[in-house]
Amino acid sequence: MSNDMMIKKALARVDEIKQMPIDQAIGVLYLEGNSEKLFDADDTYDAITALEDRDSTTNIDDIFKRLSAQIWFYEYK
Repeated sequence: MSNDMMIKKALARVDEIKQMPIDQAIGVLYLEGNSEKLFDADDTYDAITALEDRDSTTNIDDIFKRLSAQIWFYEYK
């Protein structure tokens, strides 16, 4: 699969995960990171940590935007 297709698939998966309840999203990110099929393990670890450490001021969308940006960077570096 080409890099462009992998990136599109990974970004679509981020959008799916973002719609899940937070606890489910954390679990799915953990599984995705361990498989390293779509996401780099370090990127998912960062997102999981941010979700687990969130408080009332945390913007959840920012966490997923950062994960999306890391996917782009990881695939093109």
